[in-house]
Order: sequence, then structure tokens, then C-alpha cells
Amino acid sequence: MIDPSTYIQSEWSWVVLFVMAVFVGMSKTGVQGLAILTVPMLAMTFGAKPSTGLMLPVL
Repeated sequence: MIDPSTYIQSEWSWVVLFVMAVFVGMSKTGVQGLAILTVPMLAMTFGAKPSTGLMLPVL
């Protein structure tokens, strides 16, 4: 199992992850279009593979 602390190293990473979790939650309740913002923001912050692994528990 990979330790998520290897990817989440700064306060900014925690903020981005929290905001993206809120956006995914809001998009599941019916606010259209917010989930589209989550993929590029996570990919820019964490990279492609780590962002996929970090997003799975949120979903």
C-alpha cells in the first residue's frame, strides 16, 4: 500500500484535495460542471497517477 503522505507534502496540497472533494460532492448532488474542474486541478497539483489514486477514495 502506498502512503499518501508521499504525495501530500504541503498545506497547498491539502487545500486542493479538500476543495476538489467538495466539488465532487457538489456535482453528485446536482450542481453540473464542477467535476470537470477536479481532474485538471488534481493532475496539475499531484501528477497523473497519484491524482487517480487520491481521487478514488473521494468518489
